[in-house]
Amino acid sequence: MNYLSLSHIVILFLIFSFIGWIWETIYRSIMEKKWQKSGFLYGPLCPIYGFSGVAVFVIAKIFEFATQSLASWYEIFLLTAFSSALIEYTTSWFLEKKFHALWWDYSHMPFNIHGRISLFSTLFFGLAGVLAYNIITPIVLKALSTYAEFGAFTAGIIDAGAFLCIALISFDAGITISSLTDFSKRAQLAYEKIEAYMQNAVETTREKGVSISERISEEQERFARQIYDEIAAHMQRFNQSSVMRIQRFSHSRAHMMQTFEDLKQTIIQKYFEFRNK
Repeated sequence: MNYLSLSHIVILFLIFSFIGWIWETIYRSIMEKKWQKSGFLYGPLCPIYGFSGVAVFVIAKIFEFATQSLASWYEIFLLTAFSSALIEYTTSWFLEKKFHALWWDYSHMPFNIHGRISLFSTLFFGLAGVLAYNIITPIVLKALSTYAEFGAFTAGIIDAGAFLCIALISFDAGITISSLTDFSKRAQLAYEKIEAYMQNAVETTREKGVSISERISEEQERFARQIYDEIAAHMQRFNQSSVMRIQRFSHSRAHMMQTFEDLKQTIIQKYFEFRNK
């Protein structure tokens, strides 16, 4: 295995992270149909791509050193697919538990695990790993070796640039984590306020519901009393009318009986007068 300095590893990490950032940004912008900056950091880097690329490269080199043979493309594919799935799932779980946020979600894809990884993304990263290991990495290492041949000064510039990038990434990560922690606290506070508001709304609605129920019962009772009073008044008027009708009928009957009696007496009187003649 050829000697690799720490600056070489750092530069590979930066290149893989930057390529991942470009890919993620283009993909998300196309899917969302508007500009979508990707990545955990403020800068144009996706560290998960850098860690995955460097991990695959180091493990593959150790494997080649142990077996004294070059790793085949399908071995790189399997190694990259497994490593990326492990890193992606672990990172997603950590970010969600730590900051209560999701940076990616594969739940809409088939064969996903908790939305953190999917078969499609794993296969894609496997192919990307083959491309990175067999094409991108050799080009980068050859370029670094070429510049290092110009002398110690050039090699020093490469090392200094690599460590300066580490410092910038560390600073970026510190600001990002600080802002996310503050955002997490604000989000938790907002969540608690929303919970309190919703609980208060439920209690108020429940109290209003009881009040409305009582009011409905009172209205039903008042309406029933009103109907009863109207029916009672109608029956009273009907009874009074019926009594008056009965009284008038009784008076008319008595008058007719008296008329019939008078007519009877007149007929009898006329009969006897006619007979006496």
